[in-house]
Amino acid sequence: MSSDLDNPSIDALHPSRSIQEFRIDFFLEEEFTVDLTFVQAFATACGSTFSVDHVERVIHSVSDKHGEADLVVLITGEQPDGHTRKMALLIEDKISAGFQPGQPRRYRQRGEEGMNLGWWDSFVTVLVAPSSYISPSHGFNAAVSLEQIEEWICPSDAGRRAFKVAKIEEAIRKKALTGVQIVDRAMTEFRAAYYDNLKTFNFRHGTDFTMRLPAPTYHGDTWFVLKSPTLPAWSEIRHMAPSGNIEISFKETEFSKAAAIVQLLESDMTLMQTGKYKQHVTVRLSTPPIPVFDSFERVRSEVENALSCAERLWRLYQRERVRFDAALVPARRT
Repeated sequence: MSSDLDNPSIDALHPSRSIQEFRIDFFLEEEFTVDLTFVQAFATACGSTFSVDHVERVIHSVSDKHGEADLVVLITGEQPDGHTRKMALLIEDKISAGFQPGQPRRYRQRGEEGMNLGWWDSFVTVLVAPSSYISPSHGFNAAVSLEQIEEWICPSDAGRRAFKVAKIEEAIRKKALTGVQIVDRAMTEFRAAYYDNLKTFNFRHGTDFTMRLPAPTYHGDTWFVLKSPTLPAWSEIRHMAPSGNIEISFKETEFSKAAAIVQLLESDMTLMQTGKYKQHVTVRLSTPPIPVFDSFERVRSEVENALSCAERLWRLYQRERVRFDAALVPARRT
């Protein structure tokens, strides 16, 4: 078995994403690199009998033919039989995203291939997630909760520990608020049918609406955002299907300075402030709500009604563009 950890072949495991994208991964990467006590606690929690000697490498965001691993940690340690061995921790970090198809299996394949190539003598696939995420059927060799990690992280520096623990708590709260985002087949099919219907609507009505391309999506992804090259780049039309609201929003626009556009609206249109900080100016119409998304055909008429309202908002802007822009452009915050 090769002992050359700098063997060029291992460089096939290369970072593919920035560490800034994954704060928790970066915290783990740092702790694995600088704190052997942390490494030992983590390895023990994974069921390892290693007495950790040192960490050879920590590789963030590994991308290979098996997909992606958030962290690969290569450690050297002494086994109970007295022999020194190399072990890889192959770590998948989850907060609320669901598993990709076959993800645990592909982690094991990556570990087996590393053994065959002599990169490590053994491996453990590890799920790191909030405790509420981890189920008995997770499919990894081991699971370590963020709550456990909080106990081990950065004990010698109170300030750094407080900062990191706060960020971990933030990740745990996110899971509590959002739940696990699992791709939903019915919602994916519904959005694809909506997309196809929008194309035919454009052809029939002379509109130029666009929306994001169909892709696997989550349960609850029930707002349909429409854009148009003939609307301002800082505006969009939203069909909030469960509530039945459809609206055109002009983003980052001061309401008090743009209130004059109320004079341009039709009788059933409402001018309002929207956004978390009331930072958008919005014109809203009401349409019949869509309560379920298991069949596009069952609610085709409701979708058609909503798109007709979108067309009304779009045509209002085209017709009154000069007066809209005279009120909205000076009210922009950026």
